Amino acid sequence: MRRRFSWAIPLAMSAALPLASIPAHATLIGYTSDGLFAASTTGGVTDTFNDLVSNATPASPLSRTVGSGSYSVSTFDGWGLQVGSASFAPSGGAYLGNYRYSPRGPIRPITLSGFAGLPVTAIGGYFFGSYQILINQRITVMAEDVDGSVLVEDLNCGMTRASCFAGFSSTDGILSISIISKDWGYSNVDDITFASSRPVPEPAALSLLGLGLVGLGFTRRRKML
Repeated sequence: MRRRFSWAIPLAMSAALPLASIPAHATLIGYTSDGLFAASTTGGVTDTFNDLVSNATPASPLSRTVGSGSYSVSTFDGWGLQVGSASFAPSGGAYLGNYRYSPRGPIRPITLSGFAGLPVTAIGGYFFGSYQILINQRITVMAEDVDGSVLVEDLNCGMTRASCFAGFSSTDGILSISIISKDWGYSNVDDITFASSRPVPEPAALSLLGLGLVGLGFTRRRKML
């Protein structure tokens, strides 16, 4: 009796291969939509800064605890930070920004780094500038991942939640985020969310999955004949 060998069996088995067996490459992705960021992440914890007293001037770097982890907020020259009130914050409540600025001096960023015990494959928040009663709309937010890749998002913030949001995700984790106001004002941050990015299958994995489905379909058709 001759035995018939069907290629559908190895093809079907390929569909069950774990994605971890396929080499992955780090990818740094930027978001300017808070809704898309939320849909692309999971397990997020948010630092609202609402535990801080308005107009307080904490020293830099400032250690923050959120969820079961921590991180630090620091200024470029160590001048210190300042807690703002909801009158400027696009997402409401207190926010954190630079303590001083210089209209003729260098632009002074603030940096979030030193992440420990936090999900950091995705980080997003609301970033804006301010100077007394003026709103500085041009903000640059820069993220660096653990592989040294850098991604920059330029915002034209009109003091609305949608226009002031920037988020980033990296398959290998984010190392730091820096915020710079381009209009000689304070650089501010509010409602920082630390999350895990939802896994996206590599193209090779999708190809194997497609072949497996084709094999399963071929096997089913042979049984029907």
